[in-house]
Amino acid sequence: MSELMRWYFQEYAHRIWSWGPSHFPTSFNIIEAFMEFDEEYYYFTLRNEVEHFLSIDSYLEWYASKDFEMAPELVVSLMKDGCIYSYEMITDSGGFRIKIDTPNGPVEQIISGVSFVRHGYELSCCLLAGESPPLHNYVEVAEILKSGKKRPGKEEIEPGENYGEKDRFLPGYPGFCKVIVLGRFDLRDGKYDVRYVNVDEGSSFIVFTDDPEVLHDAAELRGDGKIVNHDSNPERYQDLFSSLSCLIYLPAFVSRGLRVVNTISVATQLSAEADKREIKEIVRSIGKENCIFKRTINFIPDDSEGSLGSNLEIQPPEMRFESKGKWKYLGPHDLGEDKDGDPILGRTWVSTKDSWSEVRLKSYLVSKPNIDFSGEDPGEIYIQVSPAYKEDVYKIGLTRRSSE
Repeated sequence: MSELMRWYFQEYAHRIWSWGPSHFPTSFNIIEAFMEFDEEYYYFTLRNEVEHFLSIDSYLEWYASKDFEMAPELVVSLMKDGCIYSYEMITDSGGFRIKIDTPNGPVEQIISGVSFVRHGYELSCCLLAGESPPLHNYVEVAEILKSGKKRPGKEEIEPGENYGEKDRFLPGYPGFCKVIVLGRFDLRDGKYDVRYVNVDEGSSFIVFTDDPEVLHDAAELRGDGKIVNHDSNPERYQDLFSSLSCLIYLPAFVSRGLRVVNTISVATQLSAEADKREIKEIVRSIGKENCIFKRTINFIPDDSEGSLGSNLEIQPPEMRFESKGKWKYLGPHDLGEDKDGDPILGRTWVSTKDSWSEVRLKSYLVSKPNIDFSGEDPGEIYIQVSPAYKEDVYKIGLTRRSSE
């Protein structure tokens, strides 16, 4: 999640310096909440972060047990306003995953991580998931990009030349392509207003959304509260959005005091590349005190017991769709007003009241795959590290028992 947020930072910085804020992608409608605008240097920088490692299996078992009061307002008291809370999910090939049937056959989806930021009662969310097989093969994507119309004013935007097919896959999950789900919830009233699904296609994204402002150029816009796009089946990603709504209780899972929360210090990429000449020059120019060489992360050990079985039906919290307004984009130098009436450049907030009260989030099923170790001498290869060593020393071994 930390890497994904920094990718967004780089993308927005490139666009604002090259073409201005009118050329931002649709993801900015949600990711903006994770950033602050630096008026001196004219770019968006990330807010402070609190990071976690935990087991998705532990969380889903806790959530399915309903051992807590499911009230969205609970999240407000557990999250500092304007701070990013990221949760990196630890799992393996035997962990829970979503299984859905599509016209083209069965699809598996996994949860890799999620980030939240709260502003008042508004919770903005970014979920990183993976799916296998992918929505399109790489050849299909090229044809879609050729046939697609560019949005007026963004004719200069082209797919990244440095990105290719390998970049669409989720690190650590072979065969799973990245899917980013973005959404915004009202924690006080139990509502959500817009949803975005960005399917990574390597050099660009296929975007599904129910945001009417984004889709005003689409040939057909259905007002039934579903994720809409004119060239694919939107039902494919309904369970992922339901998953996102269930994950908003992660702060409660971490803070209930029933689990051990360890803090671990990890080296950053900057630390790993500190001996490079260009890195030394950058550190020297901006000052060592402004460089982050290590990060502290909260680690919650896996305490999943499998007592609820290998199949869980997950019931999302009661959330209904309601839009209180939308952004209307102006010229890049025109001044508008934000939701609070404060001046903002390039767009203005238009109050509306669109309500699809019958549209509620659906329950979904997560399952653990049946793994059959085959061969003449089956076993497990494991990688183990001990905090007893001052340096990171890893043991790689083979066991014919359980690697636990």
